[in-house]
Amino acid sequence: MDVVERINPWWFDLRWEERDRHIRQWEEEKVRWVPRWIWELSLEAPSLNFVYGPRQTGKTTGIKLLIRELLRSRPPDSVAYLDLDILLSPAEMRKAFEYVAGRAARRGVKTLYLFLDEVTSVRGWWRVVKYYIDAGLLHKAVITATGSSTVGLVKTPERFPGRRGSGRDVVRYAVFPVASRRTASDMSLGLISPMGLCIRGKRGLSACRYIPTGIRSQV
Repeated sequence: MDVVERINPWWFDLRWEERDRHIRQWEEEKVRWVPRWIWELSLEAPSLNFVYGPRQTGKTTGIKLLIRELLRSRPPDSVAYLDLDILLSPAEMRKAFEYVAGRAARRGVKTLYLFLDEVTSVRGWWRVVKYYIDAGLLHKAVITATGSSTVGLVKTPERFPGRRGSGRDVVRYAVFPVASRRTASDMSLGLISPMGLCIRGKRGLSACRYIPTGIRSQV
């Protein structure tokens, strides 16, 4: 599917991040925040993670940063991203799932890291995910679903009994913007962890050192 390949440029381009809009905007900030919630997600297969937060608060950028980190130690074919704002119907979502799962199987991917961005844009999206888990096509996958609609996502975990594996819920009153100019005041209130602060230096980033279990590299 052309649309799926366009939003997964790392399958074909090792320098994809130089052209990614979210990564590029983040890199241009003098002070950058790596959201701590991306390290709270389970990366152990099987897992079904949920991330809750309003739009325009850095969820997509956080996911792209995690994808970049995963690609440091995982093959490109093992990471897939689907923007459900583009795939507007359950039928299109099913086609995308078939393509991604089939592609991963043909390439011998052992663990598929599948990111579903803004799933609440598709009515009944959870039925599609549930079907493919039950069908065994995603039984060795790490799935992370993000959504902006509290009503459409908060009760969703109840629809996956026995299917979440090691998955976790990242629930915040707000998932704070990745690129933020808040400083000491936010840290003193505990709203933003200083462990996620990145200071731009001559050789890149110098202070992104909150490292999750299983990923031993620096953002």
